[in-house]
Amino acid sequence: MILKQTDKQTFANILFFSLPILVIIVLRFLNFDGAFGQDSYEYLRYTKAIEKYFYEGVKPGSFYWPVLYPLLGIVFKKLFGNAILSLQLLSCFSFSISCIYILKTINLLFPKNQHNLLFVFLFGLLSPYFLKTGLVVMSDATAILFIVLSFYYFFQFKVKKRGLILTLFFISCAVMTRFPSIIILFPIVIVILVLAFKEQKYKQLLLSVLLAGIPLIPYFVFQEKSLYSATENPFLKSWSIQNFFSSSYTSVDGFQNYLSPNLIFVLKVFYHPGFVFIGFLLSVFFFRKKMFFKSFSSKIIITSVGIYLIFLAGIPFQNTRVLSLVFPLVLILFVPVFEHLIQLYKINKNQIIFFSIITFCIQVILFILSFKATFNRSVFEKNLVEKMHLYQGNKLFAFDYDISLKGRDMDFNYQNMYIKLYTDFNKNDLVLFNPDDLAQQWKDKNPMKNWNKINNSYHLETLASFDNNWKLYRIVSKK
Repeated sequence: MILKQTDKQTFANILFFSLPILVIIVLRFLNFDGAFGQDSYEYLRYTKAIEKYFYEGVKPGSFYWPVLYPLLGIVFKKLFGNAILSLQLLSCFSFSISCIYILKTINLLFPKNQHNLLFVFLFGLLSPYFLKTGLVVMSDATAILFIVLSFYYFFQFKVKKRGLILTLFFISCAVMTRFPSIIILFPIVIVILVLAFKEQKYKQLLLSVLLAGIPLIPYFVFQEKSLYSATENPFLKSWSIQNFFSSSYTSVDGFQNYLSPNLIFVLKVFYHPGFVFIGFLLSVFFFRKKMFFKSFSSKIIITSVGIYLIFLAGIPFQNTRVLSLVFPLVLILFVPVFEHLIQLYKINKNQIIFFSIITFCIQVILFILSFKATFNRSVFEKNLVEKMHLYQGNKLFAFDYDISLKGRDMDFNYQNMYIKLYTDFNKNDLVLFNPDDLAQQWKDKNPMKNWNKINNSYHLETLASFDNNWKLYRIVSKK
């Protein structure tokens, strides 16, 4: 039975919400709660700080990123209680709604296609890297949602002459969730301004700009003393064309050596199996066939993605997280290619079903493999918290995992070994460190300098050993 368009959308809504929630339930049963790494705990910290501001009037203080994600986290915390769960569900719902509006955007642009829902299910919902954004305490999925909504209402404005107000509002929301969003959305801002002036929509444009200012208000209220923190980003300051062709960098994150130069890395969003496992095939057909470049939607998306990837290629840093912001746009580019291949090779219904089953299995395997490191990190952090309970109340010199201990409310006098070089070490002070794992990346940097001073100047007693060769030491006496 052929489903009507409204029935298809209802089915898609149920599917796009239920599957990520099911995955979260399974992961929580396996002891993964979405919080991992320093960025997660910084979002968690600031969410708590904003909540304290609302209850006690204490300003939440400085924050490295825009504030909309932790602010929305407060809304979810009112509903679900636990802060980590609330932020994880915020990411999850953002991911689900993103999938819904990716499909709505594709249906708007390619209304005659027969396989839009199948495509978004197989290569959007089940995309390993994209799905990950909806399972973790990070702002990526929420920023992606606002980017997708911006493009959807932009195309509404272009095609149906409505949606200007919502376009600019969601652009503002995207920027106030992740600053780099402005680079992706800049081309459609220019087009909107040109069209608005050309069609003399001055009142509507003025109202749109005023409403777009609403998401900016919390940032100005909370960050009044650090409004220009984004311009202080050390990676932004190190932007260079030379980085296009480099694969090794020494930065504030220590020494990093990658497999490929930045120019190859940023193209992963087109070909890497973690995004679309048939992405290489789709990319070859896309760039070989000029017909895929002719539409206005393709031109504006290619422009937005291209500018953003050029920006990323100049930064001395590689992380697939930053590529995820434009992944939905790449999906939209691939849709007509996918439909074209089905028609070209006259693939019948049974072959599509077989292909879908195989694709589903491959995507599940790729997700497990790609998610393993994130899963292990989060579980390790939780296990570390359980074992460190006995040693609370002491001064703790640590690096990396001190953030997770603090984020999970462990009571220590924290001394971060990255922030500065220490000279004052006392008997019974604790040290949580892994010199073997950190020696290469942090050679001649504060973490290793502090460790070498402690290890060379003091007798240490090993109090506990953890996975991955991390150990908790107690300073016994001077050598």
